[in-house]
Amino acid sequence: MNSLEAVLISQRVQYIVEKLLEHFNLLWVADYQRIIVLERLSTGRLSLEDGTQIALFEDYVIEDYHLVIVRYAYLWYDRNGSELLRADNSEHHDVTTSPHHLHDSRWQIERIKPFGGQRRAHPDITEFFAWMRGERR
Repeated sequence: MNSLEAVLISQRVQYIVEKLLEHFNLLWVADYQRIIVLERLSTGRLSLEDGTQIALFEDYVIEDYHLVIVRYAYLWYDRNGSELLRADNSEHHDVTTSPHHLHDSRWQIERIKPFGGQRRAHPDITEFFAWMRGERR
C-alpha cells in the first residue's frame, strides 16, 4: 500500500463519514487504518434515530491513480432487522442501470429497480439516502 492509495481511500471514507453526519446526524468513527489495509469499508449495522439501521460496504482498488469502488452494497433495515432497501452492483439483474440496481422490499414484496445516477468508480451514496427518505420510487 503506497501513500497515494492511503490518501484516496481516506478521502472516500471521510466523504462517507460526512454524509452520514449530514443526512442522519450520525457520527460514525471509522477505523481508517483497517479500511486502508483491507481496501474495504464495512460499517456494520449503524442505528439511526428512528430505530432503523443502515449498513454500508465498499471494496476498493486503485487504477491509474484513481480510486475505484469495485463492489458495494448499501443496506437499510427496519426496527425488527428486516431488509427494506439494498443497493448493490452485483451483475445478476437486467435493469437499465445494470449492474447498479436496488432491491426494494418496503411493501413486503421485493422489487428490483434501477439505481440511477451511478458511475462505475464512485456510486452515489446520497442517491441511496434519497430512496430511504422516500424521494425516489
